[in-house]
Amino acid sequence: MYFVFHIGRLQLFGSYVSAYVMLSVIGMIAGVILSVFLAKSRALPRSFVFRMTALVLFSGVLAQAFVSSIPQFLLPFSYLLGLFLSLTLFLIIGKIFGYNPGDCAELGLISVNTYMIFSKLGCFLAGCCHGLPFTGFLSVVYAQGTHSSLPGIPLFPIQLAEVFVRFSLLLFMLFVYNKKIANAFIIPLYVCLMALCYFWGMLFWYEPIRAVNQNGINYILIFNVIFGLGTAVIATLLLVSAKVKQKGRG
Repeated sequence: MYFVFHIGRLQLFGSYVSAYVMLSVIGMIAGVILSVFLAKSRALPRSFVFRMTALVLFSGVLAQAFVSSIPQFLLPFSYLLGLFLSLTLFLIIGKIFGYNPGDCAELGLISVNTYMIFSKLGCFLAGCCHGLPFTGFLSVVYAQGTHSSLPGIPLFPIQLAEVFVRFSLLLFMLFVYNKKIANAFIIPLYVCLMALCYFWGMLFWYEPIRAVNQNGINYILIFNVIFGLGTAVIATLLLVSAKVKQKGRG
């Protein structure tokens, strides 16, 4: 069963806009609204949370506009870099304004993951960041005029798969947040899970897979995979260390 998409651009008020850009803006708004809604349970002023998440997410949207011109096989690394930069910003902003940096970072990562859900949905509609050629069930065929590198060829819908994984991660984040559990190691846990989203997604992403150097070795993909795995390993070690520390205090 194939699904053919001709979307790529959407007409809005008589003008054409990228489906990716539109969904990214919606994701930014959704991330800010969700974080503001959750702020009360951490005794954080909603006005502060609004400004913090809006600033970081809007900066991320602007950064993506600048990196959109770089080769697609470099995008996974830029996403990982964006994750660490946004986490650092949330921690610094919380510290500067006298609030718990951990609470600010937890809310911030929830908003970032919300934004990424919509962003990846935008990728799916626009045809960018698509998967490898795939003729199985639910394959996607993009028409000419989309951002697909392989128009007319059945592809694996890696963008939708990542949307599903990230939405499942968001539900887990909200459960942990509302139950106020694992506070001692929640940030490394989130970083670990979000890094793994990048790692497994790259294994099915067409652009990193096909990018090889003159010797036929895909150094870009190898570097990105090692970076993703290294991030997950480091975060896991932090998680175990924090858990052991918490048991020692008990």
